Amino acid sequence: MVKLRILDDNGDTTLELEPQEAIERMRQETDRGRWLYLNGEVVNMDQLTTEDVKTANEIVSTPMLKGGSF
Repeated sequence: MVKLRILDDNGDTTLELEPQEAIERMRQETDRGRWLYLNGEVVNMDQLTTEDVKTANEIVSTPMLKGGSF
């Protein structure tokens, strides 16, 4: 099982999923404009493998950060 932590305005939720299910959920998260981190590094879904997900110590989905000036 893989743990996927999802951060949002209400706090955070941790899901325990099979690796393939985790990848599908991660794809849904990025389709919603969210960022994914594996072991603290931003990941590109196009380069992510099932093995990456299986061996990750931490997987986190966060809202996209937007920069700008006042």
